[in-house]
Amino acid sequence: MLQLFSQGIFLASSKDLNSSWPEWLFVLGLGTALSVILNHHSSNGLDVSRDYFLSAETISFNDSNSGRQHSSGHSFETEVQQSIERLMQKGFQPKSTAEVVALMEDPRLESGEVVLIDARNETLFQERHIPGAYLLDHYKIDQYI
Repeated sequence: MLQLFSQGIFLASSKDLNSSWPEWLFVLGLGTALSVILNHHSSNGLDVSRDYFLSAETISFNDSNSGRQHSSGHSFETEVQQSIERLMQKGFQPKSTAEVVALMEDPRLESGEVVLIDARNETLFQERHIPGAYLLDHYKIDQYI
C-alpha cells in the first residue's frame, strides 16, 4: 500500500513493487511493440535492413589514423587521394572546379546526359547550391533514390 508523507511524497513498500512486475513487463512489452510498429510505418523511421556501419576497410583505415598524428606517408593529401580512389571504385567520377564550371555550361547538362550531384544537406543546398545540380544528402539517401 502507498503511504503519503506530509511533504506529498508517495512511497511504495517492497511488497507492492514485487507484486507489480507483471504490469511493468506488460508496459515494457507494449511500448516495445508500439515503437517497432510506428518505426515500420514512419517515413523517417530507421530501416532495420540497412547497414548503418562502416565497412571493415574504412574502419581499419580510420583506426590507423585515429591519433591525428600524420606522418609523411599519411598526410591530408594522401587521405583525400585514398577517399577519391575508394569513390572511383564505386563508380563515382570526381571533377575539379574547372571541370565542374565547364560541365555547368555544357549543353548535355540540360538534356540529362550529364548529372551534377550536390551531396550537402538541404539547408546548405538551399543557401548556395550548384546550378543545375540535384540534391543528394547521403545521410538521407533513401529519400532521393
